[in-house]
Amino acid sequence: MVTKKYKVLFFSKESRGGVGTFLKQIVHLNKKKFILKFYLYKKDPFCGLKKNLIIINKSYEQDEKPSMQKILVFIKNVLLSFRIFVREDADCIFTSDLYSSIIALLIKKILLRRIKVVILINTNLIKVIRRKKGSVYRFFLLSLIKNLYSFADQIIFVSHGLNKYLTRILKLKKERVLTIYNGLDLNLVQNKA
Repeated sequence: MVTKKYKVLFFSKESRGGVGTFLKQIVHLNKKKFILKFYLYKKDPFCGLKKNLIIINKSYEQDEKPSMQKILVFIKNVLLSFRIFVREDADCIFTSDLYSSIIALLIKKILLRRIKVVILINTNLIKVIRRKKGSVYRFFLLSLIKNLYSFADQIIFVSHGLNKYLTRILKLKKERVLTIYNGLDLNLVQNKA
């Protein structure tokens, strides 16, 4: 009997902090059930992954200020990601930060409705957005995530408090949210596959 392998693409802006820990966990998923590829939007010298890691855009800007250059880089990253999504024909896209989740959900909403998008949220997005410079930029980001996050197939929160708060603020459907402490329960993922 041949078992289906699930192709999962993991997208992130970088691999620092909780994302790096999460990546170190996810590589241990059963190779007989999963094909994993990891994409980062910017080169990260601290990333411990070498195998199946692809840097999408080496010209990603580092600063937090909104600018026309950053908008163009964002559009370029959306187009590069779309090509990857189509070429890879994955079963699921997994994201773990605001930047990559917006890109994945934009592509899902506009172009590839069939693709499954799972988002790991390990920080309070509202606080992240409030730290951004420019009130118009903050308003745009908040509106964007309120509209796009409803298209996620699953949103995983790392704590019950974060789940409850952001589900209420972003008006998420309760059947699409889940709390998994530390972000990943390998036994749960492997059993559901």
